Amino acid sequence: MKTFPQELLDNARTLPASAVALRQKRYGIWQEISWQDYARRMIDTARGLLACGLKHGDRVAIIAANREEWLYAELGTLAVGAVAVGIYIESVASEIEYVINQCEATVVFAEDQEQVDKLLSLRGNLPSVRAIIYFEPKGLGEYRDPRVMHLGALWAKAEAAAIPVAEIERLIGQTSIDDLALLAVTSGTTGGPKLACITYSAMTIMAAGMNSVDKKNRGDNYLSALPMPWMGEQMTIVGCHLAAHFTVNFPENLETVEQDIYDISPQFLVGPPRYWQNLASQIRSGIDDTTAFKRAAYNLLLPLGERYAAAVEAERAGKGHVPLLVKLGRIVGELLLFRHLKDTLGLARMRVPMTGGGSLAPDAIRLFHALGIPLKQVYGQTELCGISVMHQAGDINFETVGQPLPNTEIRIAESGEIQTRSKASFAGYWNNPAETEKVLVDGWLYSGDAGYIDEASGHLVVIDRLRNLCHLADGTSFSPQFVEDKIKFIPVVQEAVVFGDGRSFLVALINIDARLVSLWAENNQIAFTTYRDLAAHPKVYELVARHLDKLNSRLPESFRVQRFVLLPKELDADDGELTRTNKVRRSAVSEKYRSVIEDLYGVENKTARLSIEISYRSGRVQRLEEDLKIREMLCP
Repeated sequence: MKTFPQELLDNARTLPASAVALRQKRYGIWQEISWQDYARRMIDTARGLLACGLKHGDRVAIIAANREEWLYAELGTLAVGAVAVGIYIESVASEIEYVINQCEATVVFAEDQEQVDKLLSLRGNLPSVRAIIYFEPKGLGEYRDPRVMHLGALWAKAEAAAIPVAEIERLIGQTSIDDLALLAVTSGTTGGPKLACITYSAMTIMAAGMNSVDKKNRGDNYLSALPMPWMGEQMTIVGCHLAAHFTVNFPENLETVEQDIYDISPQFLVGPPRYWQNLASQIRSGIDDTTAFKRAAYNLLLPLGERYAAAVEAERAGKGHVPLLVKLGRIVGELLLFRHLKDTLGLARMRVPMTGGGSLAPDAIRLFHALGIPLKQVYGQTELCGISVMHQAGDINFETVGQPLPNTEIRIAESGEIQTRSKASFAGYWNNPAETEKVLVDGWLYSGDAGYIDEASGHLVVIDRLRNLCHLADGTSFSPQFVEDKIKFIPVVQEAVVFGDGRSFLVALINIDARLVSLWAENNQIAFTTYRDLAAHPKVYELVARHLDKLNSRLPESFRVQRFVLLPKELDADDGELTRTNKVRRSAVSEKYRSVIEDLYGVENKTARLSIEISYRSGRVQRLEEDLKIREMLCP
C-alpha cells in the first residue's frame, strides 16, 4: 500500500498525458487537468506550505466548495506529512471556530471572501492560525492582513524560497501508510461534531473494497457534488480515484449540478437521499405538467418497468425467474420512454448510481429501477471511512443497504445495535479518548443505529437511530424514520419530522418542496409571494393532505399521521435543525418546536402557536411568530 501523494506521483509518471484526472467547469466551459498537472500542483502547494513553516503532523483546515483547488490543498498538505481537516462551507463562524480550535489548525484554505471574512471575524479566537490562503480573489484585493494570501501567492512564495521539488519528493517518500491522513468531522446529530482520525491504510483498504465490488475504469466519469468534508466523498474522489484512475468532474456551482450531470453523463454518481428524492419528485411532477399524450404514455409504460423491477427483485429472493413477456415489456418501455427520460436527466450512461448519508424510501428506489437506473444504497459511518456496507453488483434489495465490503464484519447486538469490525476502522477521536472508548470496544465500532440481518438475502437492514425508536401509548413500537421516508416520497414534500413517543397517535411537521409547489401554484393560478405565504395557503394544505391520505391508506393503522402542520420555513443547519449533511437533529427540532407539537396533540386546537428564532449567516437573528393551521386527517 502507498500513501495518496505516493499514488499521485506514480500515476503522473505512468499514465499518458492524454489521461484526464480532473475536470473543472468555469464560465460554462469544462477545463481538463492531466495527472501530470495534478501532481505538479500538489508539489507547488506543498512547497508553499513548507515556506509558511508547516511541519509534519500539523493540521490544515479547508473550507471550500467542490473544486480542483481543494484537492491541491489536501494533497499538498499530505505531501508535507501534515493532516487535512475538511470543514463544511455552509458552517457559520462559531462552527468554524469550534473545529479549528479543536484540531489547532495552523493553516486554513478558504474558498472566497465570504469564508475569509468568517475567519477574520474570529481574529483573537483562532490563536493557532498563521496563514489563510484563498482560492477566489474577487473582493480580496484590498485586504491587508499579513496572514491572508491567494493560492497563486503561495506558489510564488515557494519559488521565492527556492524550495526544491526533490525535498517534497523526499517528504512524500518518508510518509507511512499508518500515518494520519485526515481528521474527519462527524455529523454531530447529538451535539458538537467530533474529529475522527483516519489513516492512509484505513482509506486504502476501504477504497480497494469499494473498487472491487463496483469496478471503475479509466475514462469513467464521476461528478463530485456531495460536500467535500463528507467521508464518503473523500473515499470516492481521493481513495478510489487515485487507485482506479477515473475522471473527477467538479460542477461550476451547486446551482448548475443538474446541467453539469447532463453535460458529463457520468458512469457513476453518489448522491444524498435528498438528491434522489428531489429527482423522483421532478420526474413525477414533470409528467403531471406535460401533455396528455405524454402523460398517458408514461402511465402506460412505467408499469412495464415496475413489473420488471419487481420480477427481478423476486428472482434475487429465489422466487422464480423473470417471465419472457415481462422482459419484452421492459425492452418496449426502454425503447419508447425510459431511454429518452434517462438521456434528459444525464443518466443515460449511468452504471453505478448510489445513495448514502441517510435513508431513502424503498418506493423511490423502485421508481429508478423501473426506469432502468440501478440505484444502490450504501451505509457506513465517518469512523469507518464513510462506506462499509453496500449493494454489490446486481445483488440489490430495495428494503436493505446490502452486504459488508471486503475486510468488514457486521453483527447485531442484543439491543439491536449495528456493530462493525473492519481493518478500515478509524484510529479514535482526536484528543478525545473518553468518547473513543464508548464507540470502539474490542475492535468493534458501536454505530448507535438499530438494524437486523435479513435472513433470506444476508443483507443489512437499517431501521433508525437506536435513540429514535419510539412507542405509542398503547406500547406499539414504531420508527419515526420509517414513516418520514414514506412521507418524503410525496412529490411536494421536502422534509418531514414525525412525533408520537408516549402519545396515542402520530403527528408531523412538514416542509413543502418550494420549487415543485411553486410550479403547481403557478399552474393553478394561486397567488403567493414567499415560501411562508405558499406554505400557509389553504389549497397547499389540501394538496399535501390528499397525498398524505393516500399514504395513510397503505400504512398500518398505528403508523398513520393523524395531524400535521406545514412549517413556514425550511429546516436549516444554520438554525441547528439539520446537520451539515442534512440529517435532522431530532432532539433540537423537538425542543425548538415543542409548543407546536403540544398544540398538535390538543384535539380541540385548530391552530398551533409557533414562536422561534431564525439565524442568518450574517449573524442577524429574527423572531418568527405565527399561528399555524392544523390539518386533521380522516384516518379510518
